[in-house]
Amino acid sequence: MSNCEYHSDVDEEAVAPSAGREARRRRLPRLLGRGSSLAEIAEELGVSPKVIRNDLRVLRERSAEFFSEFSREVYLCDTLALLQDIEQKAIRLFNELPLTHPGRIQALREMRSARKDGVALVQDLGLLATRPEPAKTVHIDLSKTGLSRADIDRLAQAIILAEHPELRDMVAPPVPDPQE
Repeated sequence: MSNCEYHSDVDEEAVAPSAGREARRRRLPRLLGRGSSLAEIAEELGVSPKVIRNDLRVLRERSAEFFSEFSREVYLCDTLALLQDIEQKAIRLFNELPLTHPGRIQALREMRSARKDGVALVQDLGLLATRPEPAKTVHIDLSKTGLSRADIDRLAQAIILAEHPELRDMVAPPVPDPQE
């Protein structure tokens, strides 16, 4: 047995080297994620459940500190500044390369990618609305189906309402076919 065996009156944190403690704490979320109990984790890591509980407390405190200090505005500004820097470097590279150099295309891709990432970031943070998808156009030739005009109107209305149920109150019922 080693000199560091568990005794209830000995603080294992004081005995454990800091590098080993940090490595253990990095493994802890993964072990919890696979569904292991605190006792199983303690056994696998060769420490007492008390140490594992203490590690969890420390990890929770660190998480709380990180998120209390996290500023959405600072994150946004820092990330946008980084993306703008990438875009500016790509523009500079594009302008410096000869017209026929293949690197110009890559520089254009980098500029576009940085701009798209910036827009996506602002949208993800809820500061910019996403653009709705363009309407889909569907062409259906019903002239050879033998359906009456009223049936075609009802079918068209059903298709529209299936795609846009919010229009249900705005769409008038189809006019009955006088030939029916």
